[in-house]
This record gives sequence, C-alpha cells and structure tokens, in this order.
Amino acid sequence: MHSPATRRAARELVEAGLGDAEVARRIGVGRSTIRSWRSQRWRPPMLRNTCFRCDEIACPPPDPGSYAYLLGLYLGDGCISDLPRGVQVLRIACCDDYPDLMDECEAAIAAVRPAQ
Repeated sequence: MHSPATRRAARELVEAGLGDAEVARRIGVGRSTIRSWRSQRWRPPMLRNTCFRCDEIACPPPDPGSYAYLLGLYLGDGCISDLPRGVQVLRIACCDDYPDLMDECEAAIAAVRPAQ
C-alpha cells in the first residue's frame, strides 16, 4: 500500500500532464499502479474506492477486532478478485464442517464495511 503522500504526488504529476510511465518513474511505483489510480479517478461516485485504508488520508477500521478476524480469514483461504468496471470482490473459501464460519465472516464484513 502506498502512502497518501505518494498518491498525492502521482495525482499532481498526472494533472500536470505527464504520462503514466513518466509519473511511475518519478515517484518509484509501477506504471500499472498509476494507471489503476488514474482509472479510479473517473469512475462514477458509487464505484469509486471508499475503503478507509485506501482514501487519501488512511484511517483505522471502524471495528478493529472484526477487521483482524476478516484479515485472518483472507490470509487463510481468501483472495480479492477484479471484476468489470473496476469492482473488486473479497472471496473467502470456508469448509462445510464449520457452518457458523460463514455467518461470522458475513458479520465481520458488515462490521468493517457497513455500507457494502
């Protein structure tokens, strides 16, 4: 994850008219990262990134305990998939031997991202 200062510097260089490759070279991130940040900028408001960690000023999660639990599930057997139109989906695989796990996972997601 890049710092807010890095994102801000990239945005300023893009707004100054530099291309993705030149911006990437100047601030030391990948060209695909610049392209991704650029594409997020022109998304409709409902598709813009509203993650508390990815905003220009990152802040702590609304429920740190649920965030830690969800991170553990993600690291155990999860992934983030890119879908069309810049939408990302969290996928977590759970075994049928633990039926309460899916309910707990759903509750953790609701606590961390209540608007989703």
